[in-house]
Amino acid sequence: MSCVISATKYPYTDEDGWAFRGKICVSSYCKGQVASLKVKDVCNWLLHSYVWGVAGYADQKGFADFLVASDLDKEKFVHFVSFDEWQKVMDVAIKNGAF
Repeated sequence: MSCVISATKYPYTDEDGWAFRGKICVSSYCKGQVASLKVKDVCNWLLHSYVWGVAGYADQKGFADFLVASDLDKEKFVHFVSFDEWQKVMDVAIKNGAF
């Protein structure tokens, strides 16, 4: 199993830009940087950080991906992880009995 997941790193904009406010969509951010994240870190951020949310498509007809940040970096940047990438991680974990 690959221990990294592809993501896009975006700079923090301000409190109104975060997913919990229901205003996040892919077009809400400037260009991001490609990032490789440790799966262990993403899991930790999802479980222990209050900085995460689901990003919707601009047409508001579905969900694009999810956003997550560590508590330490929450006012610096957010990571945008696709559900497709996350599905690959879950498939490997389920196949190998990781749960």
